[in-house]
Amino acid sequence: MAEKGTEALEKLSINKYDVALIDFGLPDMEGNELFPVINNASPKTLKIMLTGKTWLRNSIEGADAFVGKPVNPEKLLSIIDTKLKNQNSET
Repeated sequence: MAEKGTEALEKLSINKYDVALIDFGLPDMEGNELFPVINNASPKTLKIMLTGKTWLRNSIEGADAFVGKPVNPEKLLSIIDTKLKNQNSET
């Protein structure tokens, strides 16, 4: 877990992840600024944007899914499960 974008960047330089849950409003950057780094470091990483700003869904490119806040854990797990299954069936 990373609380800031800079922490996420450090972790991405060392590890690969299956899923990245990214809050749009990070303390030091907008979460979508991490998308290019994630794509370069680990192209298959599922990027899920968490946001309370529903209007962002149409203005942000690169997220594999959007989940509104407050987050419904069952819905989030269902989205992750479905996206990972779809990803695995493509390979």
